[in-house]
Amino acid sequence: MKKFQLGYMTIITSLITTNLAFGQSIIIKGNQEIDKFVEEVNSLLQIKYTDSREYGDVNSKSNSVYEINANGEKIENSFDLKLKIEEYILRENVLDIEIIDKGHKKENNEIIGKEYSTYDRYQTNEELYEIYNNYKNEKIINNIKLMDRKNKITTQIDKIEKVVITLLNGQEVEISKGSDKLDFTKYIDKNGNRVNLDNVDINTSEGMSIAKAIVGFDKAKELNYLKEFDIPSKVVADIKVIEDGYVESKDLNEFYNGSYSKEGKDFIEALANKVFYYNGSKFNLNYDLLENGTDEEKVINNVTKVIYKDGKYSFDIKMNVAKDVSLYLINNQNFKLKIYSDSHTHIENFRNDVINAIVNGNKDIINREYDILAGNDRFETSVEVSKEYTKINNANGVVLVGKDAIVDGLSAAPFAKYKNSPILLTEKDNIPSVVMEEIKRIFNDYNGVDTVYLIGGEDTISYKVYNQLVDELKKVRIKRISGKDRYDTSINICNEMDLSSVNNAYIVGGYGEVDAMSVAPLAVRQGAPIIVSPRDGLTKDGKYFLKVMRI
Repeated sequence: MKKFQLGYMTIITSLITTNLAFGQSIIIKGNQEIDKFVEEVNSLLQIKYTDSREYGDVNSKSNSVYEINANGEKIENSFDLKLKIEEYILRENVLDIEIIDKGHKKENNEIIGKEYSTYDRYQTNEELYEIYNNYKNEKIINNIKLMDRKNKITTQIDKIEKVVITLLNGQEVEISKGSDKLDFTKYIDKNGNRVNLDNVDINTSEGMSIAKAIVGFDKAKELNYLKEFDIPSKVVADIKVIEDGYVESKDLNEFYNGSYSKEGKDFIEALANKVFYYNGSKFNLNYDLLENGTDEEKVINNVTKVIYKDGKYSFDIKMNVAKDVSLYLINNQNFKLKIYSDSHTHIENFRNDVINAIVNGNKDIINREYDILAGNDRFETSVEVSKEYTKINNANGVVLVGKDAIVDGLSAAPFAKYKNSPILLTEKDNIPSVVMEEIKRIFNDYNGVDTVYLIGGEDTISYKVYNQLVDELKKVRIKRISGKDRYDTSINICNEMDLSSVNNAYIVGGYGEVDAMSVAPLAVRQGAPIIVSPRDGLTKDGKYFLKVMRI
C-alpha cells in the first residue's frame, strides 16, 4: 500500500476544503501525532446545527454537523476515536475513517440543514436509479452510469451516490440527491436555449450536429410554492490510517513453551542489554522508554497488551532501531516485533518476562521454570487451577461461574480473593463430574467450607445446577449473585465485598474480555472491585457505587 505522510493539524480541513481524492493515508508515528489527529476530528464534532426547531438541543451529540465512522462503526467522541486507533495499531488492520457531512450550510450566521426551492429535487437513491432505468436508452445519451461514493460503478441501489450521464458530444451531466429534478424530454444547449429534436434524424450528419449541441436537460416544471428539503449528506473525506515502521512476526514456540530455548534465552538477554539482533546484525535499541530504564508505564506502552484474534494470542514489542545496515531497517526507524502463540498462559508469562528484562535489565528470568496448569477442557483447567490455589491457601468457599460468562467470571475475581475461594466453571444445566468432585474435595478438606457462590442469573447457571448441589452435597449454602445484565451483576458482586479500605476501582467494557482479563490480576492483588460498563458510559448504579466509594 502506498503511504502518504500528511500534516495532522490541517489534514481534515484540507481534505474537506480542497476535495482531495478518497483513500488518502496517514502514517501514525506515536501518541503525540495520534492526539493531534484526534483533536482535529473532535473539533469537527463540535460544529453543531443552530436551528433547534429542526435538530433539537444544540448541545446534544446528534446535533453535530459531521459524523465520524471508523471501519463502519460510528464514533461518538474523540475518546472513542483514540481507542479505535489504538485498537487498530494492536491488530495491524488498516483503519478506514469516514468523515460525513450530514448536510448543512451557513446562512445569516446560522448553521442549518434545510433549504427551500420552487423546484422539486431528487431525494432518494431510488429516484436516482429510476433515471438510469428509464433513460438508459434515450437517443441523445451515449452512456449512463450509477456511481458510489468512491466513483466506482455500482448496481446496488443503497450505494448509489450519483448518476453520471454522458451525452453524444461527450458532455457529462451529474445528478445526485439534492439536485433539481430534470425533464429529460427538454434539451438545452450551452447558452441555455431549448433544442428541439422533433422530426430530427440524428443518424444523419445534420441531425447529429444538432444533437451534439445538447449539453443538458431543462429543469422540471417549477412549483407554485416553496418546498422544504433536507440538505443531503455526503462523504467529505475518506482516510486510511496506517502505521509506519517495519513489522516482523515470530512464533512464541521458537522462544518459549514453558521453558526457554537457547534462542529465547538470547532474546531476553539482548533486551536486558538494550540490543536487538535481526538478520545477523546487531541493533542498538533507541527506545524513548529506556532513557531512565525504570519507567514501567512507558515500557508497558511499548509492550502491548495480549490480544486474541483468528485463533491466536499475540502482543507487540515496539522498538526504535539505531543502525542502518539492513535493506528493511533504516536509522531511527520504528520496528515492531509481533509475538504470537496458541497458549494464553505461555504468552502472558513471556510478555511479563520481556517487561521485566527491559525495565530491570533482569536476565535471571530465563532460568525460571513454570508449572503448566491445563486440562483437556476449560472445566478440567479450572479444577487444576483450583488445586494449585488450595495448595497455598485455605479455602472458605467455592465461586461457580458459567462456562461462557467470561466477563462475569473476571469481575468476580476480586470477590473470590475476598472470600478466599477458588473459581470453578460449570455448564448452564449441569456441573461436570470433574468439577463436582473438586467441590466435594474442598468441602471435605477444609473446615467450615459450606458455601457455593453462583455468579450470574439463570441464563448462565440454571436452577438445575442449584438442585444438583443440594442433592450431592450433605451440607451446602448456596448464594446467587446476579443482576439483570452483566453490568448490574458486576455492581452486585462489588456490594458483597467490604471495600472500606479500598480507594480505587477498575472499569472495563462489557465486551472487553481481553481488557478485563489483563486487569483482573492487578485488581485481585489490590483487593479492588471490577466494574463492567457499557460502551457509552457507566450505568446509573455504577456511578452511584463509585460515588459511595468516593472515587
